[in-house]
Amino acid sequence: MKTSKLNTLESLLSKGVCIENEGKEEFIPISMVFIPKIQRAYAQGRLSENEVRSEFLDDIFATLTDKDAALMELSFLFGSKQSTADIHDGFELLDGQQRATTLFLLYWYMFTRENKSIPDFLHKFTYETRDTSRAFLDHITTSLIDIDSETPSRIIKGLKWFTDDYNCDPTIVAMLNMIDAIHLKYNALHCTNLSPQLNKLCFYVLMLEQFDMNDELYIKMNSRGLSLTAFENFKASIVKYMKEEKHGSKYTTNFEQTNQPFWLYFTTMIDARWVDMLWRKETDDTGLIKTDDKAIGYRYFRFFNRYFFSKAAEHFAYSSNNRDSIIDFFYAITPQKDNGQTKLLSWKSCYIQLFDSYQDENSDCFIEITRIFEILHINQNLIEDSVKQDPYGNLKDFCIDTDNYTLHKRVAFSAVMMFLAALPDRCSFTDANVQTCFNQMLRVLFNVIENTQIEDILPAIGVIKNMSKLISSEGAVTENFYKPMTTFDFKTGQLAEEVLKAKEMFTSGKFDVSWEKVFITAEQHSFFKGSIRFFFTPGIGSSSDFENRFNVIKTLFDGQGISSEYRKEHILIRAILAQINDWNGLSDMYITENAEKNKFLKNTIRRFERLRTMFCSYFDQGKDMKSYLQELIDSAQPEQGQDERFGMMFHRLVNDSRSIALFDWIAEREAAKDVFRISARYQFGICIPYKRWDKMLLDTERNVIIKKLYDQNEMLFEDENEHKLLESPVFDVWNWEIPMSKELVDKHGSPYKLRVVFRLWEYEFPTRCIEIQVFGLNTDYIIQSLQLQEGNYTIIDGGVRVAVLPYYKADTYQGIADKLDEIEQKL
Repeated sequence: MKTSKLNTLESLLSKGVCIENEGKEEFIPISMVFIPKIQRAYAQGRLSENEVRSEFLDDIFATLTDKDAALMELSFLFGSKQSTADIHDGFELLDGQQRATTLFLLYWYMFTRENKSIPDFLHKFTYETRDTSRAFLDHITTSLIDIDSETPSRIIKGLKWFTDDYNCDPTIVAMLNMIDAIHLKYNALHCTNLSPQLNKLCFYVLMLEQFDMNDELYIKMNSRGLSLTAFENFKASIVKYMKEEKHGSKYTTNFEQTNQPFWLYFTTMIDARWVDMLWRKETDDTGLIKTDDKAIGYRYFRFFNRYFFSKAAEHFAYSSNNRDSIIDFFYAITPQKDNGQTKLLSWKSCYIQLFDSYQDENSDCFIEITRIFEILHINQNLIEDSVKQDPYGNLKDFCIDTDNYTLHKRVAFSAVMMFLAALPDRCSFTDANVQTCFNQMLRVLFNVIENTQIEDILPAIGVIKNMSKLISSEGAVTENFYKPMTTFDFKTGQLAEEVLKAKEMFTSGKFDVSWEKVFITAEQHSFFKGSIRFFFTPGIGSSSDFENRFNVIKTLFDGQGISSEYRKEHILIRAILAQINDWNGLSDMYITENAEKNKFLKNTIRRFERLRTMFCSYFDQGKDMKSYLQELIDSAQPEQGQDERFGMMFHRLVNDSRSIALFDWIAEREAAKDVFRISARYQFGICIPYKRWDKMLLDTERNVIIKKLYDQNEMLFEDENEHKLLESPVFDVWNWEIPMSKELVDKHGSPYKLRVVFRLWEYEFPTRCIEIQVFGLNTDYIIQSLQLQEGNYTIIDGGVRVAVLPYYKADTYQGIADKLDEIEQKL
């Protein structure tokens, strides 16, 4: 079998492409190496590429000036034998233009400077991109130019044949910059006699005919050929890493049946076969294919970052501060237009550590990536379309190279990579069993993503780690994904439910597909969305028995939350709260009948085992659902030992005479994004967080006190809306603090205002308090008339706080009324 051997520029141009055929060295003759019209300008010589150019020349001169230095391998040149109107059997260079041109300029400079001659083989390198480029190369290889006296570009620009047209050719401008850079480096190092060392600079040559590709590859490869991207440098670093002595011959021996060193095969495939996955074929208004100089490289670099994040997440070890430097490296936010440069700068500190960490005798990250790329190359559309079938919509626009890389997509990408990596060698992804396992895995993944709160990187890592355990189980990707799940024992979360469902599928010892079908039907209910544990009992019987349960439970809910039938008198939400009869359960709970974006209702149902008991126990009662729920409401009591104030709140929510009206008010005040929460920082009540008016205390009888102050003491509301609510079936007032007042006249005929304010709390009192305030009179007169002692009153803006009294239940009204009467009499 024929395979490429190392070539030098001299051997390539003089003899042709060097290959090995059955152990013998042969040459495929070529008449010329040419850069085709489809290629763009030479870029390595650009002024903007100074850093790349300097590093490249540093490496080259280090090799040329050290007689003992090893050969410097410059990766490969990629092309095809082609003939044009002017060239017969030429080698059309498709990839490697930058390296080849720089090598040509090095040869030209060294022979011109040292040998005062131009070897014939340099005439066999040309550009077809522009006539000026070709003419420029003809001129400098035909006539010897004296470049000893000053900067070469100035000498060349002063020649008679150099017209202004050459200054308009970016390739020529870049070539002149590169020649000047070579000149400066040569002089700085005081070099002599380097031309014999030029054959230390070598490369492989790969023929397009070896890869069975069409002309579209030209466009793909040249869309990324203008300048070196972060990924190009990253790829070069990978090659350098593979050639390190610590790896022995691992990456330098031929890979499988390719007769190419693995490092060469790997980089070749990246630049050729695998480019399909990341190349986006877009056209402009004229129908021409648009190209982006750095887009392909950036997408490749992004893929590698995502892949290595998946590996890092699999091996992530939770520490005391729940962080890991590797994870932080990948998750750090980089500028939108960074194109990977920031990540590339961290190469030495992170990527090498990753490469070293994720390979051993049984696995190798680069072999794994090769396997994944090969599968994706053939099956990318099938894989992406399968993931997009997510019935809950979290991954509806998933693709391997998505720009909008959400945490959900990060988890899905990792799961897909782990599945592909777990496939045995030579096992086709399209194998019927593999396809079944893949879809089974996706069903579990969809359910987990939908029912896990993934709002930060750590929960995402947790899901990835657990999915890794399932995917790496024996038989999970080739036989049945559910079967090894039966050996797991996740304690909490959606995976605990998935394990229970898997076990039910294998109750008989064999896979019962009827269970999978009925589970999928129930999971795809518009409210349940994968979570059905709250009405599923292991060992329930047959799949038909579970289906009967589902047909009952599904009537309680719809896509909006609790169904309209079970919102009547708020019977279902009150029955749910009736089961959560302790403060540990209700503390800071959000209460809603709606299926809003935060899934408060669904998460409440999933959270409590007692609610699962409530739903499952119904099927043992022989009653209609509404009667069953009403009995639960009527018999509900706070758990023994709960605070009395908690008991007052509990009954207000569940079975007080005002409970239905309270939930009517909640439903009226609630908006799509606003949900009431039970609060107990200083009180037991409900509120919409950060809303000023949507609050109500539920652990006092202040409504009775306020009603009597209004009716018997003629205290008026400062907010008439409070009065309207008090007179409604809710029979309460909103807000934490309620002011009331009335206008009076003192003994001398002066008007004043007597005001009471129901406060949340004061440090002097363990319960709520009211302040009694007087406004409109001279403060000294108020203090003297009421005989107030120092420390028992407070001067406030425009008046005096004359008393602070506790309130709680209705019987505290009388003390408040007596105090008000006393103040009125004394004033």
